[in-house]
Amino acid sequence: SSSAASDVYKRQPSRRVGLVSFNHEVCLMGDCAQQQQTVAGDKLYSWDQLQEIGDSFKIQKPISESEAEVLEKLWDLEETGPTALGPALQLSIAIAGSKPGSRVILCTDGLANVGLGSLEDTDSEVSPYYVELAEQAKLHGVSVSVISLIGSECCLEKLSIVTEQSAGTVQRVDPIELTGEMGSLIDKPVLGYTTMAMIVLHRGLQFRGEMDDEQDNRNWVVRDMGNVNCDTELTISYGFRPKEQYDLSAVSYTHLRAH
Repeated sequence: SSSAASDVYKRQPSRRVGLVSFNHEVCLMGDCAQQQQTVAGDKLYSWDQLQEIGDSFKIQKPISESEAEVLEKLWDLEETGPTALGPALQLSIAIAGSKPGSRVILCTDGLANVGLGSLEDTDSEVSPYYVELAEQAKLHGVSVSVISLIGSECCLEKLSIVTEQSAGTVQRVDPIELTGEMGSLIDKPVLGYTTMAMIVLHRGLQFRGEMDDEQDNRNWVVRDMGNVNCDTELTISYGFRPKEQYDLSAVSYTHLRAH
């Protein structure tokens, strides 16, 4: 979205914004003034080669210096058939991962059908490829959001593993509302990455569904939350221990009411 790029220019001029386009190949445009790089053919089917290319590609200029070039390239983009979505997403996560706290916003109106992560002719609910991309995003502190257009076939539910694990969102929008959706994503920065949370319960309580052995007397648990933003939620289930394990009848308490 051109207005989203302009918004970043006004509010965060030192941020580096890069553009990646994809059809039957992937084009790394970066700041759109640097030398672009095309990834095609067998490379689209090689995890190691895609990872190496993404790790070595650096966005050079901040948006304060590249806004005009980025907007020009953005307006020149055209839809041209096949969709190498998987390789484009892997490359983008690798590029953004050079700085934890970065984000990838994937906009697509087509089904991934070229290269790794192809969802064409697959009945599997969860693709191991996108599970691994989710792990890469969490590991490098990259938030991934996916936007597709209403009426397009994108199998968004199969990409949701990446967005859920990386504190991003997945949504289908009307083209005329795309600008507003992009703006709302930019307004939700990653507040923490590779985040771990420890939850400690009173000895008279016990977790439910958190441990392999529910008879375990441990009253604490650690959750790997990965990336977190202002909307991130952590939910646990717990209840009272049997009286023979811990008698709460003699425990005093203070009633607090928060406003």
